Amino acid sequence: MNTAYVWLLLGALGAGGLVAGGMALQAGLSARYLSRLFAGVLVGMAVGARLGAVLGAGGEWRAFLRPDWMMGSAHGALIGALVAWWFAAPGRDRWKIADALASGASVALAVGWLGMLLHPVVYGSLWRGGMLLPDAAGIESARFPLALVASAWYAIVALLLVGIWRVQRHSGFAAWVWLVAFGAQHALLGFVRGDAGVWIGMWRVEQVIGVVEAGAGLLMLAVWRWRLQRH
Repeated sequence: MNTAYVWLLLGALGAGGLVAGGMALQAGLSARYLSRLFAGVLVGMAVGARLGAVLGAGGEWRAFLRPDWMMGSAHGALIGALVAWWFAAPGRDRWKIADALASGASVALAVGWLGMLLHPVVYGSLWRGGMLLPDAAGIESARFPLALVASAWYAIVALLLVGIWRVQRHSGFAAWVWLVAFGAQHALLGFVRGDAGVWIGMWRVEQVIGVVEAGAGLLMLAVWRWRLQRH
């Protein structure tokens, strides 16, 4: 396991936490309360990510303690974080916290995807005009720069969410926009991934889950807007 890769992942979590914490503090939440809540969300995310990796590895429990086993871990982390957030965040502040966490998650993902360049767990498919990048076996070939594109994707999403957060009148909109972007990333970039995966016909499982996530986010945005128009 590449040590620099692990440290970069930890740095990504730290950067995301700082952004989420800063936004939540500006929303009027106390630092002591946020430290407990974020700790719970972090634990839920970590456990969910590792359980997702176990499922992605076909039930291989040795994947639980290997952060470089990534298949299924992103969606597992999302589910774990959602469970922890729902039970730890009080109703009156729940969506303020969700918006802050969404922005922090975007920053963490933007930094974390750069780690794939140091440890090619998820690499791009062969492409004549791509970058010279190694696969999991260390064989270098011209590949689609998946990690750089995904990192840029989430950097743009982070800027978008911060802008939405500053102008929105009701909490929760930024969080649902993030879910759409998260699902769309998996659905679209799944076509140019070169690593092994589980397939359903011509689609990777991650793509199918991404379509469901993006669809759920779009549906909730429509409901959110309908409720605003009624009031």
